[in-house]
This record gives sequence, C-alpha cells and structure tokens, in this order.
Amino acid sequence: MRDVARHLRGLAENHVERNVDGSVVQLPLTSLTVNFNEPINPASADTGDLTLSQGRVTDVTVLDADTVQYTLDGVDSEGTLTVQIDAGALTDVYGNPGAAFTGHYS
Repeated sequence: MRDVARHLRGLAENHVERNVDGSVVQLPLTSLTVNFNEPINPASADTGDLTLSQGRVTDVTVLDADTVQYTLDGVDSEGTLTVQIDAGALTDVYGNPGAAFTGHYS
C-alpha cells in the first residue's frame, strides 16, 4: 500500500545534491545531482529538463532509477543562481508527469 500512496503523490524532487534556497556553492558549478522520490523514465531525462538563470546544461546522466546528474557549463559568476525543473519535464516509469521544482543558490 505504501507504493500505491507514493505513486498517487506523483513524481517529485526528493533531494538535490546541494541544499537550496540561499545555499552557497563553490564556483564554477559544473554539475547538479537530483534524486527523485520514485523511479523516473530514463528516456524522459534530457538537457532541456533543467532551466538555469546563468549558464547551460550540456549533458544529462541517469545515475540510477531515481537519480539524474546534470552537467553544467558557464555557471561561474557570483550572485543568485535559480534552477528550475518544469512540471512534466520528467515522467515516472508509468508516464505520469513530474512536479515542478525551483531552487536558489548563492
């Protein structure tokens, strides 16, 4: 029953490699790893999933069933970096769209 409840809640970001909302990161920031609360459809992971306020995503690697690593380029200026995953950018293994996520780094 726990799996059913998790499935009904839907795919969502479970943990980001670094804490968000004002966390300080070392520059240049070259990767960001996102762990989801359930397995994703690996075919739904691509560089267009993640939107950055500076720099760009150059590659994506599915590390395991629920973890994706995004390779970043050009994130090398001080200031606030906003990272966003739009709702539906990734899907779970059943094809259900993922929830939106926004984080801010300093």
